[in-house]
Amino acid sequence: MTIAANPPSKSVPSPIASRLMPSLAGIIFILLILLIPSLRADSLLNSDGDLARHITVGDYILDSGSIPQVDLFSHTRSGDAFVPYEWLSEVGYAVAYRSLGLSGVGLLASAVIALTFYLLMRFQVTRGVHPLLALILTLLAALASSIHWLARPHLFTTLLALVFFWILERYWERGGRLVFAVPVLMVVWANLHGGFLVGFIVIGIFLASALLQMLTHGARDLRRVGTYAVVLIFSLAAILVNPAGYKILPHVMSYFGNKWLVANTVEYMSPDFHQSVVWFFLGLLLLTVVSLVFSKRRTEVRHLAVILVFTAFALYSARNIPLFAVLVTPLTGLYLYHRLSELWLADAPHRLAGRVLERLKVTARNIAAIDATCSRSLAPLLGLVLAVAIAWNGGYLGKTQIWGLHFDPTTMPVKAADFVQAQRMPGLMFNDLGWGGYLLYRLYPEYKVFIDGQTDFYGEELSKEWATVDRVQPGWREVLNKYDVNWIIMPTGSQVDVLLQEVKDWRLVYRDKTAVIYVRNTPENAGIRTQISS
Repeated sequence: MTIAANPPSKSVPSPIASRLMPSLAGIIFILLILLIPSLRADSLLNSDGDLARHITVGDYILDSGSIPQVDLFSHTRSGDAFVPYEWLSEVGYAVAYRSLGLSGVGLLASAVIALTFYLLMRFQVTRGVHPLLALILTLLAALASSIHWLARPHLFTTLLALVFFWILERYWERGGRLVFAVPVLMVVWANLHGGFLVGFIVIGIFLASALLQMLTHGARDLRRVGTYAVVLIFSLAAILVNPAGYKILPHVMSYFGNKWLVANTVEYMSPDFHQSVVWFFLGLLLLTVVSLVFSKRRTEVRHLAVILVFTAFALYSARNIPLFAVLVTPLTGLYLYHRLSELWLADAPHRLAGRVLERLKVTARNIAAIDATCSRSLAPLLGLVLAVAIAWNGGYLGKTQIWGLHFDPTTMPVKAADFVQAQRMPGLMFNDLGWGGYLLYRLYPEYKVFIDGQTDFYGEELSKEWATVDRVQPGWREVLNKYDVNWIIMPTGSQVDVLLQEVKDWRLVYRDKTAVIYVRNTPENAGIRTQISS
């Protein structure tokens, strides 16, 4: 296409400059890895307690040299069989934390995000999409995905879903042996996060599309079908390479059968289009529709399947929006650019407009050529080195703090955990579900939680019992008695807090703006002093 034609040589950087000047994809990488820990620090760490739990489990693995396959972290299900399907990412977060503190955790999370959108940009450009259009779409995809930018294992799923799609699409168009890297990557994915199921969905789409094409075009497509089938079979075998073996697959899939958990977990709910951050997803979705409707390029079956499947996933659950963004955006760019190229090549209706259009074409050609020349620039690596230096310096660039990564005491029970440690609270706790991971991070192994965010392990029965107390429904006393709970830590102003203020057999011993702690009003707890702060 003429937009990608070579520009005059004067617009091409020198070899040295091309190694230092970032491409547009490199600019995206540098901006994301440096800005996410600064602009998204609070949501990155404090959206829930899951990150803190992952650090705690990772610490245990590093200290003990073993991967737990029974529950060690709760008193409600202690000793029950546990499937450690996220152990590798937990070790990664723990290593980052031990090396560089919470700045290291922020660095790891932002690096995974930055790499994801760097590859998304590169994927589009290598498919022939003009860098400027690819840049716009990548930024829109990043903004849409930011709804779920949390320092948790699912970030690896978003990255690997894109890598799988790129490799499988590359084989469809060009062949080659790189496709056999998919089962190897599946070994890693199955130990990083339960989202490895997405990989099988993507492989299944390509295999089904190849089968359909074989049926409609004859045996000439048999090799493609065979290759994808082999990749699928070896990928299924690959997930067995994990501490739990074959048990990992039914465990991960079982969560979707827990309708109560899915319906009552916020991040599994459908996107709320009244939230401004969701508008970026809506804009990307509308652009996708426009690109398919107005493009004169024939829509490939596999592309249409990816768009339909991951649009449905994103509309069903907001946490799937990042998957939609990284898998559908390359297709949106491909079909949209095809139509824009046709309009671009059309003659302008007026002389002045023609001159302006010609100038724009020259500029676009020059940008494309410069971007191609800088595609192997060292700038992203230099950006990574700078980010590591900032993390090493505790979030400071020189004497200026630009990363303020910490657990927020207005969101997490930071001071309440201090009180528990100082008072050496006796007995077993009942805790807010969202705080479970943070309480493990602060209090384990001296204390074990009632529940935390690993609800796929705790199951519906225990989660419903927790909700009975949390919502002060009939039977709340029986739940606390069943698990021999001696003290309760919950958010200030929660329904539990309001109720226990009026109940004589529980006594308030701690209150701040974030958390309250109640103990059973018994002689054994009489020595626990009271600390109330406004």
